[in-house]
Amino acid sequence: MAPMALPTSGAAPREKNFPMKVDLEARQKDDQIVWEDCAQTYEEQVVEGHPDIRSAESLEEEWLGHLLRKRSWQRPEQIHVVEAGCGSARVLAQLAAAATQTEDLEPTDRKLLQAYRRLRPEGAFHSAWAQTCGKMVGVDFSRSMLALAEERFSRIGLSRWIQSRRVQLIHGSAFQLPPTAPGQPWVICLLNSIGVMQGEEGARALLRSVRQAAGASGVGFISAYRAEAMETHGLNQYESTLEVAGIPDWLEGDVPTGCRARARQTPRAGEAQEVLPVDWVDESGALTGHGELRRQPDRVRQVCLTGQVRTRSGYQSRWYPWSQMAQLVRDEWGEAGWQISPGRLDRLRGRPLQWLWFDPTGWIRESLG
Repeated sequence: MAPMALPTSGAAPREKNFPMKVDLEARQKDDQIVWEDCAQTYEEQVVEGHPDIRSAESLEEEWLGHLLRKRSWQRPEQIHVVEAGCGSARVLAQLAAAATQTEDLEPTDRKLLQAYRRLRPEGAFHSAWAQTCGKMVGVDFSRSMLALAEERFSRIGLSRWIQSRRVQLIHGSAFQLPPTAPGQPWVICLLNSIGVMQGEEGARALLRSVRQAAGASGVGFISAYRAEAMETHGLNQYESTLEVAGIPDWLEGDVPTGCRARARQTPRAGEAQEVLPVDWVDESGALTGHGELRRQPDRVRQVCLTGQVRTRSGYQSRWYPWSQMAQLVRDEWGEAGWQISPGRLDRLRGRPLQWLWFDPTGWIRESLG
């Protein structure tokens, strides 16, 4: 299956400075407050909770693992992984698991890792990857998320990766990624993290940061949702995870004073619903009553057209249209960048996604071709 390459003019990435419509640093600080507050809920309801989101995550994990293993067999050089917006480090933990032999662990940690592998087969040991896996770095602006990442490594018996600093969890900006040790850098940003990075200006800053960190011999990989799938996938995702970032502004309905809304069901992709049944819960999480929220048709149409999501609490996110993302890649990565619909690799799980590859050597294009 040939990847869908971007049409290019043959020009190198632009070096000009684009006018900044927003103060990225100020926006980051505002968003940081949101993420510090919702980290645990996000982990439970999104990363480990929503079945459609887990589906997209599993596709990322499988293909990233496959490509890293293939690279390890073909060219046994050190590979250093840097993840921008690492959150709870689900992928870094999987890669660490795949590079760890259970025989090297203490009995308690061995049991924890074995239990993890039964749930996440991509964490199975791979000898070639174990030889080439270098240092891994996770960067996130939320200390709460980084605390969850450290907990994850401990929970699966791999805390020694943190203790030895073979995995470093850094509180910082995805726009300023750290350099890697000698070897091949793989710089990744997954699960639509680009969509919560302060609008288009933030997306451009991320693309530039990935390009700089990957260099002329590395690889950059960004996985994002696309606006064209907002109607079938996006609306239901936001509506079924109300406690993460609040009520989307396309839903109408009054919320009782002192309460927040919790969806009573988890609608799946393609399930159209105009009315969302909700529970009203107080600050302690106690149920106080039931109600409903109703979609506002004009606002739904606008969200599906633009992919721009806002909630009543001020949270913002984007599912970028395919054409807009293509333009960003052309501008910031030039001929080294291309875009693929992973629906061509997996029709069910890849349908709502778009993958961006910074691939100056052409190895990823060749591998997926």
